[in-house]
Amino acid sequence: MIKNLVLFLILLYPTCSLAYIGPGGGLSAIGSFIALISLILFSLIGFFWFPLKRLLNKKEQKEQKEQKEQKEQKEQKEQKIDNETSE
Repeated sequence: MIKNLVLFLILLYPTCSLAYIGPGGGLSAIGSFIALISLILFSLIGFFWFPLKRLLNKKEQKEQKEQKEQKEQKEQKEQKIDNETSE
């Protein structure tokens, strides 16, 4: 196991290659790398953001419904009191 690991690490060790990529190939590689990072980032944002957004909207709608119900109950109590005082 250790021999295989050492062999693998030796194969990964960089050596002098005397290769020339050129400006076009370098810019293409950099652009591809930026596109890959952007893809991963936006995928993660989309994967987590939309369910959270849906959850927050449900919570907000529930709070608005509760506030509306409380307001209606308050108005009914006020009407009851007004009816009792006017009699």
